[in-house]
Amino acid sequence: MIVNMTNIDDLLEKALSDSPIVQRIAIAELSPLCDVRAADVLVQVMHTANRSVRVQAARALAKIGTGAVSHLIGVLNADNRDSWTLASATLLMIGSAAVPGLMDALTGESEQVRLLAVEVLGQIGDTRPIPQLVEILQSDNPALQTAAAAALVRIGPESVQPLVVLMTAFHQPNLRRMVTEIISQIGEDAIAPLMTMLYESSDLERSQVAWLTGSFGSAAVPSLLEALESENASVRYAAATALGQTGDNMAVAGLVNHLTDTAYISTMGKRVCDAAAHALEQIGTPDALGQVKSWRLQS
Repeated sequence: MIVNMTNIDDLLEKALSDSPIVQRIAIAELSPLCDVRAADVLVQVMHTANRSVRVQAARALAKIGTGAVSHLIGVLNADNRDSWTLASATLLMIGSAAVPGLMDALTGESEQVRLLAVEVLGQIGDTRPIPQLVEILQSDNPALQTAAAAALVRIGPESVQPLVVLMTAFHQPNLRRMVTEIISQIGEDAIAPLMTMLYESSDLERSQVAWLTGSFGSAAVPSLLEALESENASVRYAAATALGQTGDNMAVAGLVNHLTDTAYISTMGKRVCDAAAHALEQIGTPDALGQVKSWRLQS
């Protein structure tokens, strides 16, 4: 069937036709126009047409881009799973241009819309929503917390610094455990931002950073050995603490060198050499333990 379609109003009318063939031809004509006026009708098609036509409408909406975002977010509230799944996929195709609208959706009343918006934002991977996602972690909604955690893992190392700040919330052990798991899931990509914080943070945050960095084991050792030579005594103390947690024998020589480092860290009430000795004891090799024993006898 050949349909003569000469203007957008005619195309929009035919996109709502009962005939899938007419619909497909109309949408094929609408798609390259990228006209925002088509967004509302294309969304209606996503609700009513057969699957192949709905997918074609979704692709046309993706081409419209920013102008289609609010229409698609409205679909996220649909009762029909197929509709909001398709809308989510379309928002993902739009990508970064959809982020501001999705961020606005995080403040809405519909839990379903907020949950789906979080999931899409995580898949897009844009860093702009990080503060809102971190805030959601602190909410009392388990479903949203889980979705936000997954989104932050997907976004990756840029999430690390704001997450570490939450590690100082000692009165919220569940939140601290969640943050630890998120950073663990980000994996070795988290080491670089953690090391930046090791150099730049307050002593309270630095102790949390040391603990988290040490949990990555051998992968963190080269960076920590470099930090062990910092001019900042607090950084050296934190690096020694983290190296002990890695349990890696490669750290022994560097730690032994700092058994003579008597710089005092007032916030910890200890010296760098005390941290180095404890780290060597944690590593626990005969050489490490022998060096500590000799140091204690000489002290």
